[in-house]
Amino acid sequence: MTPIPKTILRDEIEHGASEGREDLYRLICGRDDVDHPRACTWAYAVLAAVVGYFVLTRMEIVEVVSAMLFTSLLTGLGIAPYSRTILKVGREMAGEGFGRLWPLMAIWAVIAVWVLYAVLVSE
Repeated sequence: MTPIPKTILRDEIEHGASEGREDLYRLICGRDDVDHPRACTWAYAVLAAVVGYFVLTRMEIVEVVSAMLFTSLLTGLGIAPYSRTILKVGREMAGEGFGRLWPLMAIWAVIAVWVLYAVLVSE
């Protein structure tokens, strides 16, 4: 790495992003996502659509879902030590209702039917 980018990177790490700048990283991963849940949701939706398009056009659905299962298991392994906290969040979400999650549930239902079709009906 050349000295100039190394210096810029070190400054960004030490001092954080400059005030008022909301780049995609800060929007999704930083403190700003708490203040802008709708923008964060749309950013994730756009990223999921773009990545999903490239993944689903180049791989079989069974391969994709197998990778998703593996990733889910690793995520579960990572959050298992925090299960009490996660359960509290789940209860809060259930208390508010799952009305905001219906598009996501519909996507999961389509993926499940697609996998069943691929496994049971296709060659």
